[in-house]
Amino acid sequence: MTVFFRFGLHLKNFDIDEMNRPEGPLFHRWLPDGLTDALVIPTADERNQLTAWFRRRGHVQDSFIRYSDKSEVDATVMRRQNRLDAGPLLGEARYVNVSSEELDAMRADAKDTSPYIAVGKRVAAFVAESVGPLIDRLRTHYGQYWLPELHPWDARSQSLGSYCSGLQIEWREADGEPWRKFRPTGNVTNITVAVSSTGDQYLTESDWRSLQQTFKPQAASLALSIFARAHELHDTGHVAEALVQAVTAVELAVNEYVAGRIGALKIVASLGQFEDLPLKTKVAILLGSTNLLPLATVEDIVAAINLRNDIVHEGKRPQTSTYALFGALAKCVSALAGPIKTPSLHEGHSLSDPPSTS
Repeated sequence: MTVFFRFGLHLKNFDIDEMNRPEGPLFHRWLPDGLTDALVIPTADERNQLTAWFRRRGHVQDSFIRYSDKSEVDATVMRRQNRLDAGPLLGEARYVNVSSEELDAMRADAKDTSPYIAVGKRVAAFVAESVGPLIDRLRTHYGQYWLPELHPWDARSQSLGSYCSGLQIEWREADGEPWRKFRPTGNVTNITVAVSSTGDQYLTESDWRSLQQTFKPQAASLALSIFARAHELHDTGHVAEALVQAVTAVELAVNEYVAGRIGALKIVASLGQFEDLPLKTKVAILLGSTNLLPLATVEDIVAAINLRNDIVHEGKRPQTSTYALFGALAKCVSALAGPIKTPSLHEGHSLSDPPSTS
């Protein structure tokens, strides 16, 4: 059975300072004008259809068009203005893969029932798999890196209803009928602390005292600099990119470590032979021969390198949590290139047990 859906995707990135934060992609001397300039996204099932567009919104203030809820864009000013904010992405879809049982559950708003959840999962995936690549194209090919990525629904972070609510999904059976909210379950967001529940990855008094004693104004190594960027990417949800950069940092850390200890290390008979080995083999040999990290951590590092290779060579995207693997890469860089920490900007406030007085 055929059902019609519509959605709205806010594209504000709250990691950007409010003064510079756009509402969406930025255009030059032109703005898309709603359905007139809509983009039809190809779908795997040709019976389905999904169309996306930006509504031309804004008003003239101080000689410039400012994005707002008003539809007062002056075309003369628009054709002269170098930077124009397109705002949120809107869309509608025709979806044919709905059973009569699922439609009955939708009509009854039977939240948390198996039929509603089943169609909810498919619709959420349909929207994400169609719109996500469009956002990626704007981010990568057109340099709009500030646009937040659209990730598939993840039951570990939020309920299906919460995900659909975030996309503002609504539905109806025919033109002219009122739109109804599409919420297969209640709205639940799971807030988890996955990196450091004790907060010890933030700066501590001990860290500061160490800086007082040891700090010298010199640049960090390239390995540490690249890993710092990888940590930022991972903490902001760019997991695949983070793993690629983190493994690059590991490779640099291995090279720096070996270069500084050629005389002391007896890894292989020839340094040239060692340099020709795959990175995961280098790591296993180096960490295994120096006992810098436990075997279980070394195994996670090798698994992370394998995942990075799948990302780079096969275009795969991580489907499960990568915190353990990323943490292992952090330990590797820390052991070889110098101590590092990986705090999360997105952890909430929490209290630990009082320090021991004994």
